[in-house]
Amino acid sequence: MKIYRAAGVAIGIEPTSEKIRFLGSADPADPRPPYIGSATAIHLNAAELLIANMSVTGVTRAHLRLIAGWAIARGYRWIYAERLPGHTLPLARRRTERPFADHFEIDLAAIARHVLPPEVQCAG
Repeated sequence: MKIYRAAGVAIGIEPTSEKIRFLGSADPADPRPPYIGSATAIHLNAAELLIANMSVTGVTRAHLRLIAGWAIARGYRWIYAERLPGHTLPLARRRTERPFADHFEIDLAAIARHVLPPEVQCAG
């Protein structure tokens, strides 16, 4: 798992499955920080990424900026994400048109100046 840290938060990305782990510690001395949630990144095409099966507790805007930075570094322009009814997604707007109606949409070009560049630290 590759661990990305910035602004006191961390995410881990499984390189083969693109599983995103929201980590409960950004301490570089902790080689395997506990998970506070997970999601699956699905590559749709060169510009679009779908985040599915998001199950998280305690995820912050900083975690989302870190994911956005990771996606921008890989050339993505859009992130789509599904959330349960009543839940929102910072940095995103809800789509009303198909495909992905009722998903949240993050315009990475529009938020790029607010995104923290991830500091990559590999663990394991």
